[in-house]
Amino acid sequence: ERPSPRGYFSLTAWQPGEGTADGVVMFGGEFFDNAKNLFYNQLYRLDVVSHKWARLASSGNAPSARSAHQACVCAGHYWVFGGEFSSPTGSKFKLMDDLWKIPVSRDSSFLADRWVQVAGGGGVFKTSGLTIFLAGGEDPDNTAIRFSIPPKLTSRLDSFEKAAV
Repeated sequence: ERPSPRGYFSLTAWQPGEGTADGVVMFGGEFFDNAKNLFYNQLYRLDVVSHKWARLASSGNAPSARSAHQACVCAGHYWVFGGEFSSPTGSKFKLMDDLWKIPVSRDSSFLADRWVQVAGGGGVFKTSGLTIFLAGGEDPDNTAIRFSIPPKLTSRLDSFEKAAV
């Protein structure tokens, strides 16, 4: 299934492992038809060799529909952070500062198993090794957060300069 037209989605390069095809993972996005806003929380994978799209299903809770978020593949998971949402008429608007992950697999095209909400807080999304740096978001103080994947520690940084990657 090919994704519907949209903008402000994330498109993340992903190479699952030796002997498997390279691909990209697409999440979320929005579409405006000159009358209403539509927001998405669908997860797709494009095999860049065959040029075939696949919509990936998952169980349980998933990140809410959003656009203008950040995403990456790191430490065996696909991560989605933040973004924005608007009602169809644009009368309600929300900035998000939540962090979600879903496992990926090296021996299959993509393992869309179960989303897990990990944390909230931040706006800028950077990775370095097994660390994710978050800054901004809805936090009025523009807090900078360092999230270390193992052992899942979150710590507040004193300034944005310390979060530079």
